[in-house]
Amino acid sequence: ANHISMQNYIKYFPRADFIVTLRHPILWFESFYNFRFANDPNPPETKSMVAACFYGLQGVCADRGSFHDQLIRLAKTSISNQELQLLTKK
Repeated sequence: ANHISMQNYIKYFPRADFIVTLRHPILWFESFYNFRFANDPNPPETKSMVAACFYGLQGVCADRGSFHDQLIRLAKTSISNQELQLLTKK
């Protein structure tokens, strides 16, 4: 979810409950990679995707799997002050 989407959830659905299901992170990444590059004869190496996204990766990067960041922004999960400090250092 991007920043605008998150603001819309907060604005229009402040009391919404979410059911969150997650796949294993490696299986999620593998599936996303295969989906995006299925017809690409020269897909990028996965080692270039272990951090933030950049142009040419078609949105495939490990950073996209930070689902906990979105849940924290929506105040749908608890977080300690120490954890919050660690996230703000990103």
